[in-house]
Amino acid sequence: MLMKISHICFCGNPIETQFLLEAIGYRSKFSTVLRPMNITQQLISKPVKKIKMSFWESLNSICIEVLEFDDYSFQHGLIKPIFIGNSDKSKFIAVSNRINVDENCNYKIGNLLGTEIYYDISIQADDFFFSSFLIVSNNFNKSIFFWKTLGFNLVKNNFKEALLEFKCFFTKNFVSLHLIYDETKQIVFEDIDSLGFHVIGFISNSTYYERERMKKYAFAPTDIEQIKLNNNVMDIFYLRSPEGLIIEIISLVNS
Repeated sequence: MLMKISHICFCGNPIETQFLLEAIGYRSKFSTVLRPMNITQQLISKPVKKIKMSFWESLNSICIEVLEFDDYSFQHGLIKPIFIGNSDKSKFIAVSNRINVDENCNYKIGNLLGTEIYYDISIQADDFFFSSFLIVSNNFNKSIFFWKTLGFNLVKNNFKEALLEFKCFFTKNFVSLHLIYDETKQIVFEDIDSLGFHVIGFISNSTYYERERMKKYAFAPTDIEQIKLNNNVMDIFYLRSPEGLIIEIISLVNS
């Protein structure tokens, strides 16, 4: 069972990233230097010996895993985050023209450390949080099926935009996925060292069960490998979404 969304990854200038995350209410839980697993190495644009990472949390927001490399992929991350927040904290995001993503939401296109994001101007909030993201698909039915398999529920679908929601097993909080249909979009594969927002991590109670389930749907999961992170031993495997995103499935190993 996929129980919660653990994190979304981000690559960018590490000093500027730390400043901005702190400014919008995130706090670092831990940081470390990792030797990449074989399955991770296969999803990086070029071989690396180490990865610097830090894990950031904010109440009612998706956690952000910041990854630092000596060099980065030419392919940009495929996730467009949607931020909601008060005017004091929104000054840290450069916003420009207003767009309509769907009939119920008004967004402005923003820029976060060189990455395109959406800023929701339809909700007035005292806090600043990140609990929604947007992905573009050129195969709507295949994408909706994939995300439903990962535990998202389809809330609405007008065949141009779809809204899906994932409910956390532990807190009952929702994460929203706005899926936008564009038949002209070329499928590209993001890398773990892609700049911007990329890679969605899920916590499962059994990576072995989930991997077998994904194999039945021909989603081509990687092998499972084990890593120790922040004093926790974890089993991990990866797969790709129809849009080219990297999905990371994680389970804790009983000590």
